[in-house]
Amino acid sequence: MNAIVYRLLKGYLKRSAWLYAFFGVLQFLMLGAFWAAKYDRVPVPGVLLGLWGAIAAVKNHCLAWRSLPLRARDASLFRWWAIAGVPGIYLVLLALLSRASQRSSGFPTPADATILEGILAAWSLLGILAGLARAADWSSKKSRTAKIIGAAAGAALLVYGVPVGSIVRPYSLVFIGAGLIVLFASAARARRGMDWRWPHPADRAPRSSHQQ
Repeated sequence: MNAIVYRLLKGYLKRSAWLYAFFGVLQFLMLGAFWAAKYDRVPVPGVLLGLWGAIAAVKNHCLAWRSLPLRARDASLFRWWAIAGVPGIYLVLLALLSRASQRSSGFPTPADATILEGILAAWSLLGILAGLARAADWSSKKSRTAKIIGAAAGAALLVYGVPVGSIVRPYSLVFIGAGLIVLFASAARARRGMDWRWPHPADRAPRSSHQQ
């Protein structure tokens, strides 16, 4: 992360502090409830922070963004940190805080291997999201069907969570392995500036004032 990406990320996190606080509290409460009820699942409302990063990190058609001396590599790195890097670190801290809080209060907590599995599962989801959201036309009409499918899948995951534990471990390890591969691949692509391009203004389809 260079100085430009760091400054952009710091400003983005200041603007998104309220959202991080909301989903952080929700993640903390759901995680404690799942552990207390001995559900072999990990909640994923914090993953929505990655979705917010994919939508709101960089406005590719915004003239203010286009006027900045920002290279495609910087924009790509900034988006990756907003989608996967910072939300993943945030989820790790929340999991560790929940573990410490549950144990100090005498509430049951799963085995450390299960907690680690849940953390890796969350990272895998963020990696898949970073891999899917790499195109600059993420918010275009062309991806409306994909967004509907993604919203339905996200709602199901938000309610049910991701299964973890010894019963589903063979399947969860396959999912985690695939997700982490996509995570590292997306990070490598972002570092090389391959996941972002500034679209030509003439490529933008005219929209009505109501849609704008």
